[in-house]
This record gives sequence, structure tokens and C-alpha cells, in this order.
Amino acid sequence: PQKNLRFLSVIYGAVDLLAAASVYSALAALRLRLSRRTFRVAVGLTAGLLLLSAWLSLRRFDELFVRRDILDLATPWFTAQR
Repeated sequence: PQKNLRFLSVIYGAVDLLAAASVYSALAALRLRLSRRTFRVAVGLTAGLLLLSAWLSLRRFDELFVRRDILDLATPWFTAQR
């Protein structure tokens, strides 16, 4: 399963930082417009959605690459048996 990830691993840091900056900017904009209590609810919902997304991604990875034992889809010419 790590074969698929090695090609994209160099951009994960940059993509994660960009995503975090987007979430931070959106919450900063909401902070000015919402009451304190409503803003806290929005932050809680955002955190919950991020955790749910991470959990679903982990489940998908486990299903595809661990349980189904799918080989490297990104480079089939390397894994093809000759």
C-alpha cells in the first residue's frame, strides 16, 4: 500500500497547510459575524467534520489496501508479473 503513497507524499505537507489555512480563514471570518456561542458551535462542528473525514479516509484505505490487498494502482507496469 505504501507504493501508491510514495509518489504523492512530497506534496502532502503543502496540501495540508493550504487546507488548514483555508479552514482557519473561514473560521476567522465567521468569528467576526457570529456570537461567541454560535462561533464555538461552528468550531466544534468543523472539528467534528474533520475527524469524521479522517476516520472515513482511514476506513477506505484499510478496505482497499489491507482487506482487499489491492496492489499499486499508480504504477501497474512496475507490479505486473512478467
